[in-house]
Amino acid sequence: MARHPGARKVQRTQQAQPDDIFVERVLGTSAWAKENSTRLIVGVITAAVLLGAFLLYRNNQRVLRDRAETQLSAIRQTVLSGNAALAARDLETWMASFGGTRVADEARLLLGRAYLDNGEPARAIELLSGAVRDLDDPLAVPGAFMLAAAYEASAQADLAVEEYLRIASGAPHDYQVHDALESAGRIRLQTGDPVGAVEVYDRLLEAMGESDPQRAVIELRRAEAAARARGAAPAS
Repeated sequence: MARHPGARKVQRTQQAQPDDIFVERVLGTSAWAKENSTRLIVGVITAAVLLGAFLLYRNNQRVLRDRAETQLSAIRQTVLSGNAALAARDLETWMASFGGTRVADEARLLLGRAYLDNGEPARAIELLSGAVRDLDDPLAVPGAFMLAAAYEASAQADLAVEEYLRIASGAPHDYQVHDALESAGRIRLQTGDPVGAVEVYDRLLEAMGESDPQRAVIELRRAEAAARARGAAPAS
């Protein structure tokens, strides 16, 4: 039977619809791009500038870090030579240029050590007092020991003991706890507080193992402090 003449036309129209939709979308996109060409160009340029700035910043940071580490390595030799005044001067100059780099904490400790060795505990205190509060930082505990030593060197015994006790309460390693308590007990005994020294030595003995080779020494110091606390002569 012959097909109706319009049937083929209807079929062709139906088959053409998806293509028409695609063409319309392409034309619409093209028209939008023409209307917004300035925005597109600005967007592309902005993205390129931001990427370039990021790459430049990262490269500059790498160069800065390398320079900082190279110069600090040279200053370490000055520190090891024992010339505290020269080391302090060089480290001050270094900190002014590279104080924001990742090796600045090490440089700060070296500078604090140089101040102490140069007989300037007040400057060491000013440098370290705000930088060693978080004992979870690997370099904070050595810095806190240095700060306590600076307090002791500047005749601020109470602050030195306070800092040593803070270390003992937060240091991650047993040897650091032991060293801090031993120093706190020593200072209390030297400054006429034998009762406080006994308390610290008791805490230290509790923290030490029975087989610790230093236990006998601490027991003798504890006995001396206890004798002074009772008003008796120190144990011989």
